[in-house]
Amino acid sequence: MYDDHELGPAWSHVAHLPVKLQRRLALRLLLGTLPKGPVAVVCLRQFPADKQARMNDLMDQHNEGMLGRAADRELRRLMRAADQIMLANARELARASTQRVATLRKTDAPERGAKSRKSRKRPLGRSRSSG
Repeated sequence: MYDDHELGPAWSHVAHLPVKLQRRLALRLLLGTLPKGPVAVVCLRQFPADKQARMNDLMDQHNEGMLGRAADRELRRLMRAADQIMLANARELARASTQRVATLRKTDAPERGAKSRKSRKRPLGRSRSSG
C-alpha cells in the first residue's frame, strides 16, 4: 500500500479536478481492482463511532430509568441523526438496484443499427431476380 508521501503528487492533481470527475476517477480505479463481471458500487455513510458510543450509553441510562431531560433530548437528537443516515443509505441502495435493473434492460436491447434476427419481408409482387 502507498503512504501519503508517495501519493502526494497524484493527490495534488486530483484535488484540482471538479468533484464529479474525482468521483469518476475513484470509481474507475476501484472497478479496476475488482473481478470481471457485473458490479454495483454503492457508497454508504457511517454513523460516527463516538456518537454511536454516546447513543449506546444514553440508551442504557434510558433503559435503567436514569435519563434526565437534557440527556433525553440528546438521545433523541442522536437517534434522529442515525435515522437520517440509515434512510440516506436505504435510498442509495434502492437507487443502485434500480439503476442496475435499468442497465441490464439497456444491455439486453439490440444495439443501434444492428440487424434484427427476424427476416425482413419483401414487398409483394417482386421476385428476387427482378432488381
